[in-house]
Amino acid sequence: MRMIIPVVNRVTHFVMAIWLAVSITTQIVSADEVSPEMEIRNQIEDVELVIRADRKEISISDQLTLGFTIFTPVGRLVAFPHVGKRLGPFRVVSYNSVRPQAEADHEREEWRQEYLLEADSVGEKNIRSMTITVGEWTSSMSVACRLLIRGVRDQEGECDRSSGDQAYIERPPETMTLKTPPLTFLVTTVLADDADITSPLEIAPPVSLPKVPTPNWFWALCAGAFVSVGLLIWWLLHRKREEMVDSTALGNPAHLAVLAILQKLRQEKISGSAAVDAFYVRLSDVLRRYALWRFGVSAPYQTTEELLATIVSSKGILAEHLSFVGKFFHHCDAVKFAQHEPSDLVRNNFIDEAVSFVTVTADDQVMIPAEEGKFS
Repeated sequence: MRMIIPVVNRVTHFVMAIWLAVSITTQIVSADEVSPEMEIRNQIEDVELVIRADRKEISISDQLTLGFTIFTPVGRLVAFPHVGKRLGPFRVVSYNSVRPQAEADHEREEWRQEYLLEADSVGEKNIRSMTITVGEWTSSMSVACRLLIRGVRDQEGECDRSSGDQAYIERPPETMTLKTPPLTFLVTTVLADDADITSPLEIAPPVSLPKVPTPNWFWALCAGAFVSVGLLIWWLLHRKREEMVDSTALGNPAHLAVLAILQKLRQEKISGSAAVDAFYVRLSDVLRRYALWRFGVSAPYQTTEELLATIVSSKGILAEHLSFVGKFFHHCDAVKFAQHEPSDLVRNNFIDEAVSFVTVTADDQVMIPAEEGKFS
């Protein structure tokens, strides 16, 4: 038993050693695989330009990651070219910018602009040379002040002008430009090599659909629906007829009752101021009641001016006869309140005009109880 334990320990150590070796090898291979397939470095004086792409050949369905990195001494400002929705023949899906922090304690500062690109078509795609500007600044100047001088106005509140050389902040900086080399990428198709996209695909012949017989319950349902609709229409017509009969039983049309009253007033013989005043009170009340029944206007409870204002705002049939209504009720008011005594001819003329007004505006559907027609 004592001899078995050391053997087991040795086997365990051997297995662990093999596992560690395999893990290290796998990490090295993985690092080689994720390394960019394209990397271009360019050194100009103390500024270094690094261009990286994760691949030089992509399929039409893949995305390309392209990055531009500038390493500068502390106190420089890098301005990358403005890129909109497209970068050469590629469509810009998104982009990311990395700027150095002012308080970073490094000998060199790293400025990076990275784009995620997609292609619209296959073939060899070229991105033209671009210009990157590097400016010189004082070491005490913050990044916000550097960007503000370059025209980035949203840094106005972040720049502290109290620090650094004020005169240096205001004068234009000395700059240098870097030219990126033209970049070429190959976009491939996802189709097979022998695929022929010009030949039409085979079209299947038309398929005959089986005729499904209409079930008997469907016809029964349609017949029931037609019968129900017919019964509903008959009930509505019968109900309307009953309502008309009930309305007739309630009394007479309003205009007939008013015309009968106006005819009685024409036949009356009046004499004396008191009789004239009482006559015009009844005449005015007849037309005010008619306005209430026919047009829904509260004429019996309004003054003449209030009634005319209501008629003007109503803009209905009654508004078309505003001239007659105003003249008629003003004439009645003059008799009732100003002791005006018109002649029999004038009185009969006003009654005739009232008859014409009621006849023109008559509506057979407006019914009143028989008792209402006897108010005079």
